[in-house]
Amino acid sequence: LNAAADWVRTDKPDPRVVRGGSWEFPAADCRSSARLGSNDLEWKAYDPNRPRSPWWYTTDPARGVGFRLFSGLNSLSREKIEEFWKIDSEDIEFDVNDRIQGGRGVLGLVDKDLPQAILDLQK
Repeated sequence: LNAAADWVRTDKPDPRVVRGGSWEFPAADCRSSARLGSNDLEWKAYDPNRPRSPWWYTTDPARGVGFRLFSGLNSLSREKIEEFWKIDSEDIEFDVNDRIQGGRGVLGLVDKDLPQAILDLQK
């Protein structure tokens, strides 16, 4: 298997595949093979922000969505890894940029010392 080669970027905002379950799911659905389709409009329907936030979901099952863990069998190039993090929806990109310009978000490193710490670990 080659997950990077099998992974295909879509141009549709949803449904996206949400995997792994959450605290509100039965134990049998808390595994990587458990799948749920996303519904961005429905999931943001109760967002009190106007305009609605690109990051904030206030109701279930969206509150249980976490982050993606990925471990390839073979190492990937930096460029290939960055493909997983790129925004692939014009609507989301607009919303994120609008929030950042409005002071409700920032771009940058979470920890300014992290790049050096990674280099130190690789020595």
